[in-house]
Amino acid sequence: MSNHKPPSNDDGSTATTYVRDRDEAPAQSVVEAVSTATGTDLTDLDPLYETIDPDALNDLVQSNVERDRPSPSVCIRFTYSGCLVTVYADGRTVVGPSDGESAPLDHQTP
Repeated sequence: MSNHKPPSNDDGSTATTYVRDRDEAPAQSVVEAVSTATGTDLTDLDPLYETIDPDALNDLVQSNVERDRPSPSVCIRFTYSGCLVTVYADGRTVVGPSDGESAPLDHQTP
């Protein structure tokens, strides 16, 4: 069962952390997390594929999880539906307010 944690950022910003189920695709967690964070019905959000390739997102995040020693610091960051979204390989999807500018696709590894 996925759960939503209240904002808890050290920098004082407001963010919603969504923890996906083991069998839930990372791309689905983005839609669920943004829907929850913005109070927007899932059907009213723009299609995720207009922002990022959902299959590529799933492949990047899940391929890291399937390794013998996955890196918990691997994350993908982008802007979707006015929110800054960060998808972590450890199962978290964090949604916060966007600074008003489009965030470039950002893939981080240690």
